[in-house]
Amino acid sequence: MDPALWGSLPDHILDHVLVHLPLPVLTRFRCVCQRFYELPATRSFLKTYPLSLSPVSVPQPWLVHTHAGVSNAYNPAANNWFELSPYFVPDPWFSDVLTSTSGLMLLSPVAQAAGRPVKIQVFNPFTGLERRLPPIGHPSAAQMLVDPSGEGYQVFALCEKPDSDVEDHHRWSLHRYSSSSNSWELLSFQLPLAILPGSATIDVCNGIVYCTAGYRTPQFGIWAFDMGRKTWSRVQLPFLPAMARCQLLSCGKRLMLITRMKAEASTNAAAVLHIWQFDHVRKDWMTTLELPDEMAKQNDNCRGSFSCVAQGDLLYIISGEKREIKVTVFNLVTQKVQYAPPLVASVTSAKSFPFYPRLSTLV
Repeated sequence: MDPALWGSLPDHILDHVLVHLPLPVLTRFRCVCQRFYELPATRSFLKTYPLSLSPVSVPQPWLVHTHAGVSNAYNPAANNWFELSPYFVPDPWFSDVLTSTSGLMLLSPVAQAAGRPVKIQVFNPFTGLERRLPPIGHPSAAQMLVDPSGEGYQVFALCEKPDSDVEDHHRWSLHRYSSSSNSWELLSFQLPLAILPGSATIDVCNGIVYCTAGYRTPQFGIWAFDMGRKTWSRVQLPFLPAMARCQLLSCGKRLMLITRMKAEASTNAAAVLHIWQFDHVRKDWMTTLELPDEMAKQNDNCRGSFSCVAQGDLLYIISGEKREIKVTVFNLVTQKVQYAPPLVASVTSAKSFPFYPRLSTLV
């Protein structure tokens, strides 16, 4: 590379070259000079950056584990953990990562008094761009949907009603935010379920919003809100033992129920993990996948926490005890299993979420 040649090129030619670089290469170019560093954070550059180049060298989403300002990411392609910048999650002591998709993270202030309005923040850690959404009641759960073009997004959130009583378990309402109008829309003022703060879930598939109260047993129930009809209905669960542990999550157009069923104490059998997939046409759980024995055995050996997150075609099954995080990766397309190296990190008060690095998603 000839420095004299590069130095003589006009800015618009340099921009044309840089905009066609894959994300990892462009990231390295940011250390050349101040202008190159700031360029990926300008909206004019991002609007011309091809969506297809963002994940060129990041074919699968990372799994990010963050606690007290320390963030580590697992790269399934390389099967290794690496430490992220301390600025990857802004204000980690005061912010909670609600969800992440297409390179954007949705952050909320830590829990405050019931009914007190807060400003949720949308942030792209690669560009440093952020947007503070209009004030809304404190969210217990949220999900973000990004347009395929990367130029707009929606946020669905279960939020506390203003001036509600902290003892009122029905103080929650369902809202939708649109980046195009920069405003919140009230979808449902009265929920049919009592929310357990901090543990509720929300998933959006095919125009339907699915919510759970936050309990991990089969009795917790799943409720579906049809945005077209503005009506709630209860989703029938598959038959499960009373002591089964369940988690609902969505991945693209898939709505899945992950169940962990422990054998009776009198037997030496390991717990079994199942993936149930919801048939949106028949309104029933039609597809059942039993995870390989070695996966169930690995997760059964850990008596601590157990959770699942998904993005793209990957399902991350996370278990932890004391100060060790174990992650099992299940590919929903190939149905292959991969084990991540154990990560020495805090389990309690920590957050794990999938993250797909992208520049082209506009904040």
